[in-house]
Formats: sequence, structure tokens, C-alpha cells
Amino acid sequence: MCPECLREEEKGLLSKLKDFLLAHQFIMAGGTALALILGHRKSIDLDFFTNESFTLDFLLREIEGKGIDYEILAAEEEALIIIINQTKASFFYDPYPLTSEISYQDIPLASIESIAAMKLLAISQRGAKRDFVDLYFILQKIPFHKVAEAFIKRYGKKRTNPIYIGKSLVYFFDADSDPDPEYLPGLKIAWEDIKAFFKAHIRQLVLDLEQAKK
Repeated sequence: MCPECLREEEKGLLSKLKDFLLAHQFIMAGGTALALILGHRKSIDLDFFTNESFTLDFLLREIEGKGIDYEILAAEEEALIIIINQTKASFFYDPYPLTSEISYQDIPLASIESIAAMKLLAISQRGAKRDFVDLYFILQKIPFHKVAEAFIKRYGKKRTNPIYIGKSLVYFFDADSDPDPEYLPGLKIAWEDIKAFFKAHIRQLVLDLEQAKK
């Protein structure tokens, strides 16, 4: 666990939200949850997912009841993104299965496999540099066939196109212009090395997806 990956603002916000998050079965996922688990970089966004359906009015009343001031960035049915004390916090209804094996201050964190599946989907849609970085560090911990299996378990075989996903894993045009994430001391990996890693392993990554889809 890597609490130093969080700013004091995130730590304080998580403390305020903890009872609410637990009551409504929210699980923290995304880059911050992964940073807490792997300890590879700083992350300032908080992403929460629940299988419980909710309304925006209900969610906002609950947050206001904690005495928290916020600014709404986006509000849709069963999705809310707000700014709280310079921290972006997102709340989503999530119909897909998320597994949790670890917690931070009693708040469940999504498993590495679940986060990996979400990162793979993000890369297939529009890969930000931080998504490639996160997936790179994930693949230093678990083999890609585990990621492929988690992706299919979460999103289903119909949404799994190994060739398309494979092409996305070596398409860096959008990510090239993104700033580097803030790595923890001694852990920075050159962007060119991360790109070279995916290029070198792309054939096996596609084969693992194809095998997992059978």
C-alpha cells in the first residue's frame, strides 16, 4: 500500500466520504487505486464504481450531508463527476463485475486484474499516456493472459476484438503529446521504453486475447 501516492487533499476527502462509500458499496478503481496498490506514480483523481443504482439528486444530497462543497463537472444518469477541494471525484453505476481483494482505510480497491481490464478498454478507446504507463507497470506484476481473461470476464466476448485492441496497444499518436505522470522517486520509465515494450510484445498480447476469447 502506498499512501504517499496521495496528496493530503485526497486523504482528507477519502476520510470524509468513507462511510458514504461503504454504505453504497462503492469500490475505488482507476489510476489512484492502482497507484495505492503498486506505488508507481502520483494520482489526483478519485474514481468510484458501484453495482447499486442511484439518482443524481440522492448522490448530491448524501455528499452535501457530509458538509462537502463541490463543483459539478458532468452529471448524467447514474454518473457524476465533481471537483472537491481541487480533486476530481467521479461516481459511476457499473453493471460489470468488479473484484476487490484489498482496501485502503476500509475503502475497497478494485483488484489489479479489474483495473487492468479497465485500462485496456481505455487504451482501445483513446489511450492516454497514463493508461499505457499503468498497464506497463501492471504487466510487470501479472502476465497478460490474466489481463485478457479479466477483460473478457468484465466486458464479454462480443466486446473483445483482439486485432483492434492489439492495434490500439501500439498506437501512440494521441499519448505522445500527453505529459508524463508524476512518478515516485526512482521509478520513472522513459516513454520510449514503454512504447518499445508494447511493440516487442504485441504479437503475444493479441494471441493471449484470442486464446482467452475461445
